[in-house]
Amino acid sequence: MSGVAHLSARSEEEALGAVRCLLSYLPSKAGDRPPLMNFTEHEELQPLLDTVIPDDSSLPYDMHDVVRILLDEDSVMELQPYYADNIITCFGRLGG
Repeated sequence: MSGVAHLSARSEEEALGAVRCLLSYLPSKAGDRPPLMNFTEHEELQPLLDTVIPDDSSLPYDMHDVVRILLDEDSVMELQPYYADNIITCFGRLGG
């Protein structure tokens, strides 16, 4: 993939769903704050913060795990998921 497209969809319905999801992260107009959403804290993941990044900085770890632990459950929308495996570009919510 060239990285030019941020998202792809298999159907028009899937594309419209992705647009709705993307717009849910943005304020409705300039000067507004982003909308808050209901969220459930995933307390069972919080202890993983101490172990997800290894003490030895030469050891690899999965940044997707870090994002999953830090951000609200099911709130991450990754952009360009097939471009540059070493970069995560996403929208996510922290505390709603």
